[in-house]
Amino acid sequence: MDVSNQQQEPDGEQLVDVLLSSTGLPIPAVQDELEKILGNCGLNSENLTLDELRAAMALYLESIHTQVNSEHSELSTEQET
Repeated sequence: MDVSNQQQEPDGEQLVDVLLSSTGLPIPAVQDELEKILGNCGLNSENLTLDELRAAMALYLESIHTQVNSEHSELSTEQET
């Protein structure tokens, strides 16, 4: 089976460029947030793999979810008093 024509997944800076251009959001803002996300996971964009990006984004989403739930609980408690 010839696999020489299979497209390789982007990685490193190429992966980051694809991600940034795919969001449709202002690139500087997304790039700053992405750098924070990667930094919190001990990663950098130079040698980033797709699996590392997925893991970092999953942790980011979990932290956002936790934060939203916490804020919602605080609001509910304030409304009860």
